[in-house]
Amino acid sequence: MTDYPNPYDSPAEAAGTHVGQPLNSNSTLATVSMVTGIIGVVTMIPGCCCGLFYIISIPCAIAAVTTGLIARSQISAGTASGDGMALAGLICGGITLGLCLLSIVLVFVVGIGPEIIKATQM
Repeated sequence: MTDYPNPYDSPAEAAGTHVGQPLNSNSTLATVSMVTGIIGVVTMIPGCCCGLFYIISIPCAIAAVTTGLIARSQISAGTASGDGMALAGLICGGITLGLCLLSIVLVFVVGIGPEIIKATQM
């Protein structure tokens, strides 16, 4: 006699998976890391001309790196997924921090600012 599946089972039960088993969802911290990293990069670009945008881009970059590192540790432990988003946040946050700090050093330590750049173009 052949074993027919019960027509009243849910599709998950018919496929042999457990009904109460939680799905591995994307990490919220990975999403936060990616979004704040992108915001940091976007606000860093006008920050080169107007340093006021660094007030937004530097905290966003720090948040992206911090939440990206925490999310990657959760993902490696197997409690969540979204490694690509966490990595994107880490990369965007790191690039933003590096370029912001480089421009701050160039302006305050070396003395290269918008006025000097304008004077050399004349």
